[in-house]
Amino acid sequence: MAVKTTGSSPSSGAGSRDGRRASDSHLLRGAGGWHVLRQAGGWHVLRTGAWLGWQIGSNWTDPFLFAVYSIFRPVAQGLILVFMYLVISRDALSSPMFAHVYLGNAFFAFVGQVMMGVSWCILEDREFFRTFRYIYILPGRLQWYITGRAAAGAAIGALSVVILLVFGRLFLGLPLHLARVNWPYFLPVLLLGVVACAAMGMALAGVYLISARHGGAYSEAVAGLFYVLAGVVYPIDILPAWVQPVSRVLPLTWWVEGLRRACLGHGMAASLAWASDGMILAILLGTAVLLVLVCLAVLVGCERVARQRGLLDVATFH
Repeated sequence: MAVKTTGSSPSSGAGSRDGRRASDSHLLRGAGGWHVLRQAGGWHVLRTGAWLGWQIGSNWTDPFLFAVYSIFRPVAQGLILVFMYLVISRDALSSPMFAHVYLGNAFFAFVGQVMMGVSWCILEDREFFRTFRYIYILPGRLQWYITGRAAAGAAIGALSVVILLVFGRLFLGLPLHLARVNWPYFLPVLLLGVVACAAMGMALAGVYLISARHGGAYSEAVAGLFYVLAGVVYPIDILPAWVQPVSRVLPLTWWVEGLRRACLGHGMAASLAWASDGMILAILLGTAVLLVLVCLAVLVGCERVARQRGLLDVATFH
């Protein structure tokens, strides 16, 4: 009669270890990148980065003052645009043009909060808090930490956008109705735009790794350039003919156009009218993926240069 032995012998222990390895391999294959991310500490770094970004962005004062600041800051910025529109266009706020202008400017808050916030965190941690060296040695790659900071910026940006849209709907007659928004189209368009903003922030973060602290103006310059080229407050048709091809290769141009179509039912730029909603989403997806790859390459390249030159924890003081 054959007796089946249990794992008490060395050979059975080796079998058990082999079994665990096989099980781990199975988990790696089954869970894919998610398990690899957890093993590398990436999820922890991403979550810590998001928590830290939210604390820095919201914990500088008491909750009541932060709530007041969060409401009045985007409203004040929106009112500046409203008065500029009234003075320059001499048109009524009920004009369809105003709805396009107001909507594009409202969603551009994501660019400021995500792209500029992500890139600025390098200078903030390295120059002001002097904590970058400790963050850098955390398990997990630097990209996960920056992605976490981008998530916190996206949350704050979403709050600003919601406040602006509610204010526009209640006090300015913005023709925005939740029941008429094309949500299945709006959500992927919004997500791709935020991803593109985070990718550009990563590239700028890489540049900041090898720049002095006064390089903080780079992100403002890039954001201003996108504000002009992406047709945020006007159709790209009025740009010079040689500039319009540059505008069309930017994902933010298709992002703003897609958001207008999802929220208002139609776009703003006549030169983009040939593209259907599906084509705009496809172009946005393609340009966003390409942008992410390029920006990650810039970040990795700049990180390598910073390590070779010993610049990762250098406080430049100028």
